[in-house]
Amino acid sequence: MLIPAPIHLFAHMRGVYRTSIVGTLARMFLLFLGSAVAAGILIVGLIAVGLNGMGA
Repeated sequence: MLIPAPIHLFAHMRGVYRTSIVGTLARMFLLFLGSAVAAGILIVGLIAVGLNGMGA
């Protein structure tokens, strides 16, 4: 069910920004990289709060 999501994102980003296929893939990669970094920071923060006695 999640397979069409990247295709949908690709089609919309290509249409909105009017970039080439390579340019759109580069934007998608940077978007993925930023999302992965943000998710990693969130997970590390949640683990730190959990190990610190529930934030108290």
